[in-house]
Amino acid sequence: MVEETAQAAKSIGGIIADEIGKLIKSGVGQATGNSTSDPSSASSDSSDKSDESYEELKKREAEFKKKAEAEWFQKYNAVYANAAARGREEKARLDKKREMDEEEEKKLEKLNETRVRQNFVNRAVEQTRPENKNYGAE
Repeated sequence: MVEETAQAAKSIGGIIADEIGKLIKSGVGQATGNSTSDPSSASSDSSDKSDESYEELKKREAEFKKKAEAEWFQKYNAVYANAAARGREEKARLDKKREMDEEEEKKLEKLNETRVRQNFVNRAVEQTRPENKNYGAE
């Protein structure tokens, strides 16, 4: 696709260079007074050729424009698709992190409940134990 674009640009440049060369030759010929052909016939021949080259140039320009637009839209869509993919990946990563945090929170809640129950049981057991009195010390 790039080669085709380069070829189109070269051919457009060639046509423009030919036309500029013709203008320079005719200008130099008029300035020096050396006209190699009849001006009226030269203008009609060159106008026919310029009409053909203009149409050819116009056609090539339209083709080049189509290709350039297609390339631009392709690049634009690729950038948009990459951004959307990164957004989906980021969302998935955040969702996974949130799930892991929720699981960790649930584990901590269970551990805390177990500790509270254990402390409650330990206090209850301590209250039911008889006091050790050392009667012999008195």
